[in-house]
Amino acid sequence: MLYNPWRDVNLAIDIYQLQAYAVSGNSSICAGGTTNITLSGSQLGGGFNYLYDLYKDNVLVSGQTKTGTGGPLVWTVSTASNATYTVKALNGLNLCTLDMTGSANVFVGPITTIGSLTNACVNGTVTVPVTVKSFEDVGAISLTLSYDPSRLTFLNGTTNSAVAMANLGISNPLPGMIRLSGFIEGLELPVTLSDDETLMNLSFTYHGGLANIDFDDATDPDNCNYGSGAPLYVPFCDYPTSTYYINGTITEDNNDPVAVCQNITIQLDATGNALITPAQINNGSTDDCGIAGLALSRTAFTCTDISTNPNLVTLTVTDNSGNTSTCNAYVTVEDITPPTAVCQNITVQLDVTGHASITASQINNGSSDACGIASMSVSPDAFDCSDINLPPVATDLIISEYVEGSSNNKSIEIFNGTGSIVNLATGNYRLVTFSNGSITAGLTINLTGTIAP
Repeated sequence: MLYNPWRDVNLAIDIYQLQAYAVSGNSSICAGGTTNITLSGSQLGGGFNYLYDLYKDNVLVSGQTKTGTGGPLVWTVSTASNATYTVKALNGLNLCTLDMTGSANVFVGPITTIGSLTNACVNGTVTVPVTVKSFEDVGAISLTLSYDPSRLTFLNGTTNSAVAMANLGISNPLPGMIRLSGFIEGLELPVTLSDDETLMNLSFTYHGGLANIDFDDATDPDNCNYGSGAPLYVPFCDYPTSTYYINGTITEDNNDPVAVCQNITIQLDATGNALITPAQINNGSTDDCGIAGLALSRTAFTCTDISTNPNLVTLTVTDNSGNTSTCNAYVTVEDITPPTAVCQNITVQLDVTGHASITASQINNGSSDACGIASMSVSPDAFDCSDINLPPVATDLIISEYVEGSSNNKSIEIFNGTGSIVNLATGNYRLVTFSNGSITAGLTINLTGTIAP
């Protein structure tokens, strides 16, 4: 029955009615690759066309309109990011449209990069980021990384909290191997991360040398892959692997330490020697990886270095990676220990004019100094008659003579050398005798009178 537009009659069959066909073609493409979107069927018009338009993420794809043939239609597409393709049919006679059933999801595989580190500190902790690009609608992850356990010791790893997969985890099943695996379950949704966002961080103890961290996809392609997860279960294209899995390296610190010196002044000891340490010259040398040692070009100084003041020394600073740098400083050497002066008494005779002179060497009796004696002098060095040795002036009375006689006939002589008259009574002078070795006084005689000088 043909449709009569002038009659208000419901027709059981409309030969121009659009029919729904299914869209298929869930797939993944690699960079620059293509894939096919298929419509299971199409209508062939009589005197007019049925037209079929391809839509990408609900936006019409220009230049991709196809005319119905009565059979399946195929579009070859390429995309730089994940896309959902749909098809809409147009009746060329009455301009009615109908969305075809289903859709085709085309996935672009993520690019995963292991970070490279330079100037890593030997025996220090390093954290290596693993970042991603084109990480869209990921529902399954399986990554295996390898490393040299003689260069690195795995400590731990953490994943981006935005990757919401209940069973996601990092494992270290063997020395030299790290695995990240997980997939969405239940109500969990596929994950999308921004370009250059961190997927996980891996921490190691670094033992030095060139350390490679590689994706282990060569021995088994299933070691490294991504997928959409349920319900589509589309594995993402990742060929060539060198494009999609970028390895990382860790290289040892090659930055020299910053050597900082200071000048110092030192004093020789009594033997004429002095030692210094690198710490005395060091003035806060630094290095990001720590300083392993300090060394000086010379540490010992003697009296001879006084004449060459200030004395140049070089400090060498070595960091924990074996890098070195130097700085210069000056050491001023001082001798502050006085010489040891040793004298001797001498007797000199005045000449016919009543004069005499002496030299320092006549008085010196072996004076010494670790750094040598530069000069000696004596004072006074000239003498005359006034310097003749006279008896010293006494400060008190003395018994100048004792006369032993028979029986009680004994006498003493008292000498007054004070230069002044001494009154014996007022001065409380007395004579005390001790007989036959006794320590107890015997006779005591109080003296009276005066004694002239």
